[in-house]
Amino acid sequence: GGLLEMLTSCFLIGCFLSTYRRLMVKLTALLLCLVSVVFIITPETFDRQIVSSIEKIKHFPESDYGVVYRGGLRTFLDHPWVGVGVRQYRDVCHQHHHDLRMATTPGGSSYRLINEDYACGHHPHNLYLELLAESGSVGLGLFCSMLIGLFYALWQSRQELIKHPFVVGCLAVLLSRLFPLYPAGSFYVVWGVIPIWLMIGILLGALRVFAKPSPSEGLS
Repeated sequence: GGLLEMLTSCFLIGCFLSTYRRLMVKLTALLLCLVSVVFIITPETFDRQIVSSIEKIKHFPESDYGVVYRGGLRTFLDHPWVGVGVRQYRDVCHQHHHDLRMATTPGGSSYRLINEDYACGHHPHNLYLELLAESGSVGLGLFCSMLIGLFYALWQSRQELIKHPFVVGCLAVLLSRLFPLYPAGSFYVVWGVIPIWLMIGILLGALRVFAKPSPSEGLS
């Protein structure tokens, strides 16, 4: 997850800042080289991070993430408007987790599915599924409305904000964290949600400091 976020951030910065595009390409190449060296030195890391991830994607509906995602979706469908309540998913998710076996790949390796010792997670491991399951359509709608308002304001002031690489970097980190398919920690756990709220706070501050006031604001 961290590596994917770094690569995504470098890509977005390169897209937004043409003057830093070549630098981002070099940094991305350097990062990939360092990761390759780590994989060569520690093959078990490569197996855990790459091989296991590929197998989970190929068999996603039966993987641990697939089962947890499905549990979050089913919880939302049972409580579509306001969800089951903040931090309450853990109390109801066991109702939807029935896959109690290990999966074996054609190559003979195995990866963990939901079993009796891990009946369900404390959260669906996806930002949007967690909001849907615990806050329902209303909670997700309010969260998305806030993001739409923020991105609209950023777009309106893009000519000024794009001059500041730090602001663009914060936006890239936020966008990578908000990617719908990104496996995420709980929205209500401090270390998992700090990058989102910190980037939002910095971007709101940047709007006040760097963005030009509208004509109506100048007359007030």
